[in-house]
Amino acid sequence: MDVEKEYDKLFGRSNDNRNGNGCGSGKSNGRNKKQIEKTKKNIAIKKYTQNGKGQLHESVVIAEKSKFVYLDKDKKPQFVDEIPRVNDILFPDDTIDTQNPIPFIFDSKEEFEQYLEEAKLIDLDSLFSKVESINRKYVDVEDHYHVSFTADILWTWLQDRFGYTHNNIIVGDNGSGKNSELLVFKYLGYRVFYVVSASAANYYTKMGNVEEGQITIAEDEAEDIAKDREKRNVWKSGYCSGGTVPKVELEGGRKSEDWLTYGQKWAVMEELPTHKEMKGILDRSNVFKFVAGDPQYNIKDVIKSAGDPKFKPLYDELINTRKILFCWRILHYDDAILDIDLNVKNRTAEVTKPLIKLFQNSPIALQRILDSLTKFMIERHEIKKNSFESKLYEVIDKLKEERKERLESGIATNDEKNLGELTFTNAALMNMAKEIMECTETEKPNIFWSSEVGTAISQTKITSVAKSKFKADPCSKKIECKTVRCLTFDKKFLNRIKSAYHVPKKIEIIKSAEQQEKEKVTLVTDVTLVRSPLALYSDIMNTKIKAITQDLLKNSNKNDENYTNQVAKSALKDIPLPPTSVTTVTTVTTTENADSIESI
Repeated sequence: MDVEKEYDKLFGRSNDNRNGNGCGSGKSNGRNKKQIEKTKKNIAIKKYTQNGKGQLHESVVIAEKSKFVYLDKDKKPQFVDEIPRVNDILFPDDTIDTQNPIPFIFDSKEEFEQYLEEAKLIDLDSLFSKVESINRKYVDVEDHYHVSFTADILWTWLQDRFGYTHNNIIVGDNGSGKNSELLVFKYLGYRVFYVVSASAANYYTKMGNVEEGQITIAEDEAEDIAKDREKRNVWKSGYCSGGTVPKVELEGGRKSEDWLTYGQKWAVMEELPTHKEMKGILDRSNVFKFVAGDPQYNIKDVIKSAGDPKFKPLYDELINTRKILFCWRILHYDDAILDIDLNVKNRTAEVTKPLIKLFQNSPIALQRILDSLTKFMIERHEIKKNSFESKLYEVIDKLKEERKERLESGIATNDEKNLGELTFTNAALMNMAKEIMECTETEKPNIFWSSEVGTAISQTKITSVAKSKFKADPCSKKIECKTVRCLTFDKKFLNRIKSAYHVPKKIEIIKSAEQQEKEKVTLVTDVTLVRSPLALYSDIMNTKIKAITQDLLKNSNKNDENYTNQVAKSALKDIPLPPTSVTTVTTVTTTENADSIESI
């Protein structure tokens, strides 16, 4: 194959661009093309998409040779040795001897094509069931933990299609199984860089500076994140696409390079640092608290079985599932992932929305994911409620309600009328803060210790936070013939801030009026009160889905191989085809207590 001609077609390059001189002569400064190619920098890379503008190319090992694989317009796999660019040449980073992340190795092109065909027949719900069943064999944790881990593992395979993500922090004592969860992620997540006590430089060097989303990270013994400023900043910036770390390179002359930080990260630690130390990270993370359990297998025995034949099927299952996931990514990388509206906003939406978007058309997994994310949202909110900012909002809100009540009832003093509903004296703010934050006096005057937030409280701190985070305006007012310092708040900003400290009972997808109209199904005709075929079909589907969910939850501790797949197949095998006149069946609720699904 003529690599350059092939890539001219793929990337639309002209001779001018290929030669790098803008004239199409095939020469530059007297040098011929071979000389130019020799001077190009060789860069090893794991995947390349022209930053989303071109075809996905994945590094892979085929018959012990490193290749890039991509799909042509007919969804047929094509293999190339390199990707030439104007100023450099990209080479596949996976080799037969690569250790970390684990390379994708296929014995032949024919084997790759077999897995590709298998991946074409599997949907996201089936993948979810498969990965969850594997995770349950090696980790004994709560059901909503399994759901969250499974969803995240699958999400990482398309992480570079999204603009932001959350991270996972696993906390537990020795023997609690937290390392086993990382090992499951190492094998089933997307290009997992599995390390212990890594530095910030280890992170961004692996992630590279050509195209983001090259890897995901799983770090054991990661307690130093709270104290290592550079590492902490990689975590903080890496939740969002576009995050970079600038570093000066001295080789070949002094120049600045921007190293990329975006990608999902998992960390394991024995003890969670304080909220103050980890605030920017905890706000963007799900925290899993592990205790010792009794899993069916030790994944370490499976990975290195010493030839024990009983572990071979389990190891083969890990590797085969990994290969299917790889092919599934290549097949579905360009699929449209439509936006959704949620009943949560700001940071809560950022932490939850990417997962929900991916699974919005997977009815079996979606409801379980929504329930799991709701539990994590509530847990994060409980931590956030004890922060100084949250307590200060309570102070302002209580003063506001008391002032409003006095003004409306006509018992407000003239001074209170002059201050209005949203202006409070510094003394009033301090007194209410001491009450709500359960403050006690300290040896220092006008400084109090709050057992609620675990920090010292002073008038200076209250004023500073009120001005910087609540947009309060300082002012002076005459009260009882004295000039006193006050803070004035804006209702508009307080309403915005309120959403950050109040969360709904459950995360839900908000449907537009148009979507709701499309999903309406007439269950009973106006004249005969006879149920339509479409309504009857919807009843059956809702009943079956409900049975699947209840059975899975009821037997969440079962470790039988392929259990979840068997339940799903058993529950769905007798469902008839929908009425011939209908191509899509939408959500209905058949009785007052019936569960509904998003779509089938």
